[in-house]
Amino acid sequence: MTTPLARAMETASHALIDAGAWVSQPEHAAGLACVLVALLTGSLLHRSERARARVLPYIPSLTELFEDEHDETTRFLASVHDMTMAITDAWNATRARTRRDASVEAVVRTDALLPACDAVTSGAESVLERFADFGVLAERAVAVRSELEAAWDYQSRDNYRTEVYTTTSTDAEGNTTTETETREVYENTDHYFTFRVGAAESARSGIADLLAERDTRELVLPVVDRLEVRLEELDPAQRSFLDRMVRHTILEEAEAEVTKADVVDAASQWILGARIDQWLQGVIHGGDWLATHHAGRMATVLASDARYHYCTTSRTHGGPPGYRAAGELRTELERLVDGWSALTTMVHRCASVAADLSRWSEDRSEEESDTEYVKAAARAYEAAFPGSSLEIDQLPRHGRTIGLALAVGVGAGVAVYLAMGGRV
Repeated sequence: MTTPLARAMETASHALIDAGAWVSQPEHAAGLACVLVALLTGSLLHRSERARARVLPYIPSLTELFEDEHDETTRFLASVHDMTMAITDAWNATRARTRRDASVEAVVRTDALLPACDAVTSGAESVLERFADFGVLAERAVAVRSELEAAWDYQSRDNYRTEVYTTTSTDAEGNTTTETETREVYENTDHYFTFRVGAAESARSGIADLLAERDTRELVLPVVDRLEVRLEELDPAQRSFLDRMVRHTILEEAEAEVTKADVVDAASQWILGARIDQWLQGVIHGGDWLATHHAGRMATVLASDARYHYCTTSRTHGGPPGYRAAGELRTELERLVDGWSALTTMVHRCASVAADLSRWSEDRSEEESDTEYVKAAARAYEAAFPGSSLEIDQLPRHGRTIGLALAVGVGAGVAVYLAMGGRV
């Protein structure tokens, strides 16, 4: 008589045999390997990213230690830096505590955050006011660029020919069948360029007005990197504090030896990472180029015929000389516009973040998450200091983690499939 235990063991034995047979198939083993490796990789990556995000960079702006006078630009940049550091300092404090109910909003020093947010808001207005002359030229450049775009119209038509071919197939009984089929094959492309002289003449007048306006404007760069930090003015206690901050929040090596160069580099990132000078330099360079080259390029544009037609075996075409000359003019106008646009986008983004952080920290009726605080601060910091070596946003990125895990899993699956004799 078979006992229940014996029947259970027999059932389990059959299940193991069936599972072994299933896994012995290359495609099944590959799929299982893909899933298991992807899960393991994803788990390890996520744990690594969470550990890395426990400490975010923190160092004061130390504005009082910089040589030379501060202006609207450097005061604004220092405020963005201090606003961000108030959040990273709070983040680090919450991660260092054992209490689970500690949050960034609960521990952030509002006596540091709120003045920095106010300074960012007022500084944004001051920066835009100081460089308003650059903005006037950018507005004129936008109008001229639109006229140049309207001066030319480009259209193309791909041409195909019908090709007749035959296919032969053999069925299971050895019978051969031949069929005639057709397909469309690319042959050439017609390119049509239409020139509108009225718009081109408006563009010429617009450039002349822009250059005349340029002569009346004050285009002076802020030269942010003129400032240099003077660490020698720190007392030993302050220097020890900075060494500790660099060691634990930037280098993240408890036993690392912190040099003066390390501290100077970290403390200067809100200067070294700023790109305001380069953005405004784009406005100046664009205007300089136009002053030197616009007459020749516009002469080429205005000498164009009303219509052009080219038939080539390429789907793209550079166009007639006037079309290419208009493109060169647009490129320089875009450089002028983009320089000012980059500055205004950065300033408005920082001001928007300052408003959010200020509102969140003052209104405790609804608590924003720690992640929301850090992401907001990172948006401002990355906008103001795109060249900074301090990585503020070290939060886990689930999309990237999933993508990498899947890639590794698929690779493992393919390797198992081929190792078990699977065929591609």
